[in-house]
Amino acid sequence: MNNINNAVDLLEKAKAILHLRSQQPKKPGDDFNIFAVLQLNEVDHCRMLFELLDPKGSHGMGDCFLRSFFDMVLKKPYSSGISVYREKSTEYGRIDLLIEGIDFCYPIEVKVHACDQQTQLARYDKFAAKRAKEHKVYYLTLDSHDPSEQSRGNANVDCLSFAGKIREWLLRCGEIAWRQPAIAEIIRQYIKLLDELTGNVQEDIYMQQIRNEIKKSQINFESAVAIANSLPIIKTEMMKRVFAEIEKHMEGRLIKFNSDYQDRAIQYCQSKIDKRKFPGVAYCLTESDGKIAALRFEVDWDSLYMGVTFYAEEKHLECSEDKMLEMLAAMFPAANCQNIKPGSKHWLWWKYLPAEDMLLNFNACNGIYPQLYDENGFNNIMKLIFEQIDGHLDHIIETGLYEESL
Repeated sequence: MNNINNAVDLLEKAKAILHLRSQQPKKPGDDFNIFAVLQLNEVDHCRMLFELLDPKGSHGMGDCFLRSFFDMVLKKPYSSGISVYREKSTEYGRIDLLIEGIDFCYPIEVKVHACDQQTQLARYDKFAAKRAKEHKVYYLTLDSHDPSEQSRGNANVDCLSFAGKIREWLLRCGEIAWRQPAIAEIIRQYIKLLDELTGNVQEDIYMQQIRNEIKKSQINFESAVAIANSLPIIKTEMMKRVFAEIEKHMEGRLIKFNSDYQDRAIQYCQSKIDKRKFPGVAYCLTESDGKIAALRFEVDWDSLYMGVTFYAEEKHLECSEDKMLEMLAAMFPAANCQNIKPGSKHWLWWKYLPAEDMLLNFNACNGIYPQLYDENGFNNIMKLIFEQIDGHLDHIIETGLYEESL
C-alpha cells in the first residue's frame, strides 16, 4: 500500500508542476509554426532536408550543412564533388534522397506515414552497389524502427530517426546559421514540428522540477519506474478499447472477416523491437475471384486511420497500381477509376481518424491522444471517428472510394 501511495503522491506532484507550466502566459507568436500550418507529408520532409543538404540551396550557406551531415549523421569523411538529389528516378525506383560522390553512393528512404514497399530497400541497395563500391542505404523514420524484411531483403541498411541524429544535426545547422536569423528560425520551427511528431518533450524548468522530484529519494525513483512500466500496458488497453468501440459501431453494417488487434496491440505498445505488425480490424465490402475488398481500421507507425485494401486467403495483398485499379474496376462497377492513384502497394486509399489535423497517435501519445483518458474526451473523440465513418460509408460500399467532397 505504501508503494501505491508513493506513486500516487509522485503523480500528484507532477500534475501540480505541469499545471503551473500550463498557466504560464505565452508570448505572441509562440504557437505559430509554418510547418504545422502546411501539414507536411513525406515529400515535403524530403524537400526540406534536400534544401538544407544541397550546396546550391537557396539558404546560401554553401556546403556547410552537408559537411555537418556527413560528420554527425553519416559518420563518413567529407570530400568535394558531392551531388545531392531529391526523388531521383532510377530503374530500381524513385529514391527520396540520394547523396553521391566519386566513390560512394548513399540512397536515403524517408518514411513518416507511408508503409514499406516490396523489395524497396533491396532495390536501392542494388542501385547503389552498381554506382559505387562504397555504398549504404539509409532508412529514415520518426523513431528509427527497422524496415520490413520484405523491403530490406539482404540489403545493407542503417536506420536513422528524426528524433535522434537528424534532430541533433538540425540543431547544429541552426548554430551554423546564427548569423542568418531567417534561416535559423525556419530550422527552429522545423525542429519543433519534429518534436511534436516524435513526442520529444524538450527541456524546460518545469520538466526539470519533475526530474528533481524523482531524484529526491529511492522511493520516488522506484515509484517513477513503476509508473513507466505501467504505461505500455495502459496504452495497450486503450488501443483495444478504441478498436472495440469501432467494432461495436460497425456491428450489423458490414461483415467482419479479420481482427488482429488483440495480439498486435500488445506487440505494438509493449515491444521495443517489432512494430511492423499493425493492429487493426477489417470488414468485407465485396469479394470476387477469391479476393476481398476490405474496409480496414488500423494503427500504423503513429496513428489511427481507415482505408480500403485487398485480401486473398486472408492475406493482405501487395500489388502494382495497375493491378489495384483493375481489381477496383472489377469489384466496384460504380467506381470512377479515372485520376485515381492508389495510396501505396497495400492500400487503395487511407484517411486518418478523426482527421489529419487531429491525429490519434498511439506511439508518441501527443496531440489529442491524452484526451482518451478523460471519459468525456474519449466519447468526443469516438463521436468524431464515427462521424467520419458514417459520413462516407455508403459511398465506400458502393464505389470502394472515399468521397473527398463530404
